[in-house]
Amino acid sequence: MNDRGYTLLELMAVIAIVLVGGVAVVAGVGSVRKASLSTSAARVAAAVRYLYDLSVLNNRPYRLVVDLEGRSFWGEPVEEACGAALLPSEEERQFGTGGRAVPVEGGGEGPSPENPALAEGAEADGATPRRRIRPKENLLTRQVLPEGISFGAVMTSHHDEPVEEGEAEVFFFPDGYAEKALIYLRKGEETYTVETVPLKGIGVVYAEELDPRLAMEGR
Repeated sequence: MNDRGYTLLELMAVIAIVLVGGVAVVAGVGSVRKASLSTSAARVAAAVRYLYDLSVLNNRPYRLVVDLEGRSFWGEPVEEACGAALLPSEEERQFGTGGRAVPVEGGGEGPSPENPALAEGAEADGATPRRRIRPKENLLTRQVLPEGISFGAVMTSHHDEPVEEGEAEVFFFPDGYAEKALIYLRKGEETYTVETVPLKGIGVVYAEELDPRLAMEGR
């Protein structure tokens, strides 16, 4: 029977192996988290390009809807209107419609959370029925972010401050123009920013939180 114990040198070697293994595991987890966040940001950027191309191809405006509480996003068409008429007026921004009410065929406004009577198939007093086009199979259906990842905020050219709750929208026009916007994705203390480039219709991903004021001013 061998009663020989471990020498100090052998114990130090074992401890060193355990420490190295622990560092490798932590580094691996960190890499997976970062990859997951960057992948989610890339998906949002791809949605920006997709809706930009779809708007030009179908010659009609579309919007990217970001549901901050639901940690999801999707694309949908909006009723025909001319250019920036889709964006909310100063009065709409002041009272918080956030661009949900948009011009529709026959005049008036489209449905909005503040205007439930104008939902699809409903009628206001003396008004004709309003309808909101639902996403079709070839559109960008609802995409949910992976567990642990959320939308921190969305800043667009028609908002004075970043939207941090509810829904935010980014508009795309058939003349080849995308609304300027910053979409923030977060996981823990990490933040990625997706910036839309208006005349190119692309989403640029940054592995940092851009200052909304400076970025929107093009600095």
